[in-house]
Amino acid sequence: MALTIKEKEKLDQLDFATGGGFSDFLTGRQKLKPTGSKILFVGLGGKGCETVAAIKTEVYKRIRCADNKQRPDNFEYLAIDTDYNALNLLVSGGGGQIGLSDAPEDMETCQLYDDTAAEQLQAPDKLPANIKMWIHPLMNQELTGNGAGGIRQAGRYLLFGGTAFPKVEGQLTAKLKKLHNQIIDSTKEQLIVYILAGISGGTGSGTIIDIPYIIRQICQENRWKVKICSYLFLPDTYLKQSEHLKYNAYAALKEIDTLMNLGQMDGAASFQATYQAGFTVNSQVKIFDSCVLISGKQAGIGTVANPDAYTRKVVVDNIVNMISDSTITDAKTGKPTFLVNSFLDNSITEIQAKVSNLDKVVPRNAFYQYMVIGVGALILPLEQILAYIAHGTMNKMVEGWNKHANQTEVQNVLTCLHATPDEISNRISTLSRIQVLEYHKGIGGVAKKQQIADKTLYNSIKNIWMSQNVSLYDAWDKAKNSCLEEIISVLDRSYNSSFQDKNKGIYFLKELISFRVVDGNGFNGLKEGIQKGYVDAIQGLINGQEVVRQQAESRMREIEKELDSPIFGALREGKLIEEYRSCCVQSLVAEDWIIMYRNYTSDCLEQIVKWLDKKLEDLQKYIDVFTYMKEIIDRNYDSVMNSTLPTAEYAAAIMDFSKAKEDDDVKKVLTYLDSLMAAKTPEGLVTALEEKLQTTEKLWLHSTEEFSPLKVFVQFIEAQYPNLSNMTLDYFLNLKYGAAGFNTGMLALCNQLQSKAAVTFPTNVILNLNTLASHRYVLVPSQATNIMSQVVAFTQGQDINVANGEDQNSIYWYNLIIGVPLFALLGIDDYEYSYEQCTKAGLHIQESIENSWKDLPALSNQKIWDTPDFNSREREFAEQVEKNVKTYLDCGLIANTGLSYVAYCLPENNVKHTPETVLDWCHTTYLTNPIRTDVGEIDTGKDFVSQLCTANEFHTYQVQIPSVYMATINNGNVHELVRMDIFLYRKLQKTYAVYQDCIRLIAEVNDKQQKEKQQKRDLQRFYEYIRTGIIGSNEMSILLTESSGNEIEVLFLGNLGEVEKGQKWCYAFEAFSKEFTEEQKQYWDSYCKELTEKRDMEILKTYQKLSDDFINEVNACDKNLKKLETKKKFIDLDMGELLDKFAGYYAYWDLIKK
Repeated sequence: MALTIKEKEKLDQLDFATGGGFSDFLTGRQKLKPTGSKILFVGLGGKGCETVAAIKTEVYKRIRCADNKQRPDNFEYLAIDTDYNALNLLVSGGGGQIGLSDAPEDMETCQLYDDTAAEQLQAPDKLPANIKMWIHPLMNQELTGNGAGGIRQAGRYLLFGGTAFPKVEGQLTAKLKKLHNQIIDSTKEQLIVYILAGISGGTGSGTIIDIPYIIRQICQENRWKVKICSYLFLPDTYLKQSEHLKYNAYAALKEIDTLMNLGQMDGAASFQATYQAGFTVNSQVKIFDSCVLISGKQAGIGTVANPDAYTRKVVVDNIVNMISDSTITDAKTGKPTFLVNSFLDNSITEIQAKVSNLDKVVPRNAFYQYMVIGVGALILPLEQILAYIAHGTMNKMVEGWNKHANQTEVQNVLTCLHATPDEISNRISTLSRIQVLEYHKGIGGVAKKQQIADKTLYNSIKNIWMSQNVSLYDAWDKAKNSCLEEIISVLDRSYNSSFQDKNKGIYFLKELISFRVVDGNGFNGLKEGIQKGYVDAIQGLINGQEVVRQQAESRMREIEKELDSPIFGALREGKLIEEYRSCCVQSLVAEDWIIMYRNYTSDCLEQIVKWLDKKLEDLQKYIDVFTYMKEIIDRNYDSVMNSTLPTAEYAAAIMDFSKAKEDDDVKKVLTYLDSLMAAKTPEGLVTALEEKLQTTEKLWLHSTEEFSPLKVFVQFIEAQYPNLSNMTLDYFLNLKYGAAGFNTGMLALCNQLQSKAAVTFPTNVILNLNTLASHRYVLVPSQATNIMSQVVAFTQGQDINVANGEDQNSIYWYNLIIGVPLFALLGIDDYEYSYEQCTKAGLHIQESIENSWKDLPALSNQKIWDTPDFNSREREFAEQVEKNVKTYLDCGLIANTGLSYVAYCLPENNVKHTPETVLDWCHTTYLTNPIRTDVGEIDTGKDFVSQLCTANEFHTYQVQIPSVYMATINNGNVHELVRMDIFLYRKLQKTYAVYQDCIRLIAEVNDKQQKEKQQKRDLQRFYEYIRTGIIGSNEMSILLTESSGNEIEVLFLGNLGEVEKGQKWCYAFEAFSKEFTEEQKQYWDSYCKELTEKRDMEILKTYQKLSDDFINEVNACDKNLKKLETKKKFIDLDMGELLDKFAGYYAYWDLIKK
């Protein structure tokens, strides 16, 4: 029976080409102690889920787990994706991966998909309100359960839709609770969540904002402290490049860039979402406590080989080393601290100190908040060593298995079995202890000739036979089983003896059992001998009994005839009847033996053959496994000796086995390995392994679940060469270089190590990462004193922390740069251009009509653009912000307190203070007791704003963000900070709109007051002009005479009706007020002043008379105006509104006169 696909996949775990290897199965290999913190790994989307699966495998390989468990108790995994098939592949494992578990007790996968929700997206108008709040109105992606189509909002929608969210929330809660319940000492143990995601697809990028806040909400509701760390894969980590990778990643980074600062925006910003009834997030906490960006490129190198696998390996190794119980000395306190704590310490003070010293051309208006990492490793080439040893050992075993059976061996076994049909039949008969039917005189009872003729005697004997056979056949059945056990026992002993016999073994046994003569060649093995030789023998025995039965029955018929003979019958009747009885017994007993041969003996032989078939199947399984395994071992050996072994790009080349001919150091190692194998004989290896096979049979032959021959084989290698599995890096390097060359060799390796540890984050020329804050660690095996001294010497004078590591097989060099701004990323301009060109719906997680996150700050920096119009949308938006901020400064909504800038904003979600209530306050409170300017107008300046803010409890926000390190903030650049806080800017816009409404309301009052004041001034002027004779009348017109004597017609009376002429002075005043400019009036004021300053009594009398005549005429007009008849005429002419106005004019003139 050929190996199944599943079995081959398990054997492939040894194959270097698929990520497998020997060390995964070593029992003697020292594994790392896990950290005491409680850790949940969450993967989002395809890349994130693959990384979580890889972490689980690496943890299983390198970190101690409880017996029969694939993870430490304080670790949990959850892969969240919309693609069902992708999750299934991760569950199935293979390719060196142990796979995620979808068992109910583990719940390591979660698919975001709901049929009903997917259909509902095709009818956006029917979506629930909590989704309409953020979804683009044109978002209608078709969803089938195989991903989110590369659309971010589709991925987010699948999280919200139908049954998906309760499932996600339930699994996250269960895992977080399980981990938190393990915390005993909160001062030493933390609850940490690692979120891993590619931010360029639909699911990972579409859920990267929500999942962290869902986790925070769960922890907040349960009062659990949690630290959330993220590793985000950038577009250049993908093997296949596509435009959507760029604009999706850019949109996600824009959101993260702002949300990383929620806790530092003085409450102006928050993340809000309602996922279902009873689960709403309204958080002012930053999305991640730390965020590591992973690029597939290195500065000066470009894209690394296979960026997908490379970056995943960098992340996995980085995390696995951090989550081991590794301690270092804290540079700030001098005290021991866990590596994970130091790694995640994104110190604002440390970052600020470095940023403040950057070159002046480096923009400061950016978020200096991200981490980038580089990893270099020097790893004991244990896999290469084991590949070399396994190859040599397997070849020796092939030689040891080169033993063959022959016909003599077969015959010897058959002879020992005593399993010929005759022997088996007789043995069954003997063991049964019940005899077949025997003849005795008178058997069957009294009989005469008649009882023979009518078969009465025969039937009587047959009844006796049948009655006896009930117990006989039962005894034979039991005896057959006993006989079979005896034979199988002999076979077992022979099989086991041959299995472990150094001159025989599994290949010998296969030949012994299965060989057969073909075309006259070869020999017949046990199976063929039994099936062919013994089957023919059984048929011969059956035929012999058939002859006995036929002869007996033939004689019985002759006796019947003789008894009918008149001559002999009477004389010999008694004798013939007894002979007849004897023949009956013979016939029936022959039938017994036929049944014996046909049923019992044949069945016994069939069972023996089945046993041989099973053993043959087992042997073939062993052989198939070894054949398949040898193919893998040969490939592994070839890859080692030809230097084609897949290795991590960041791993320094400690030894190249392919250079055995020219490299003396390699020769030393291979000579040592050859000496180990030379001490082993082929027969000894075969015998030792076959002994192990018999004690671990179920791991080779049983169900697919138990199938684990690699474990047995690798542990066999381990037992044969104990020095290998216990070999340390220190021992190996001493073996390779010797005492004389050790220092020189280590220097070369350290240089390689440092070079390999370059960060995977290419930067543009404006910013050198080395000028930023950094943490650098080298973990050296704790017992490798020689290595430690060389590494310490190499790093002398550098800001590098050299610490003892628990792993005795590796040196790891970590470069961690902290406080990296996104504008520094080489390629961010390319991502931004792709983003700005994208017109697809669903690019941002928030894209409703009312609120779109498209206006979040750009990630490039305008100060270092190659051209002013690189991003015209951002430039125009930033210019508008600058203009508005100047307005806010001028009106007082933004103010400099002397210590900092603050913004005053209308409180949100406050029923006491709304735009409507603010306007009401302005109308009913402020305008009734306003602040007035020096000219008597109602104040709208900063004093008014102060009252506005105080009375309406405006919220005061600090216009500052700690992760933005601008040296000085002033009126000229504060707009840059506001641009970076879109939430505050939106609040200011809304507040300014309310302020503008108040200003308009005040302006209306001021305008009305100004008009009233102007009117009174004009009424005064009109009266003075009449009193001084400047304005006068004739029958046709009201005229104004200037100092020059020039006459200007104020009103032509011919244009007035009879009713209107009775109010000519009011119409003349309105014409005067509207038709002439203030400049003209001021000119006439000067002339009027000249006239009034004359003290001639005649002139004064003239003025008095003109005044009296005018007032008398005015009083007459006023009296006429009050008549009902006049009022009715005005109303009929649709001039009713003039009645009160004209009455007011008359009253004011009269008041002036008095």
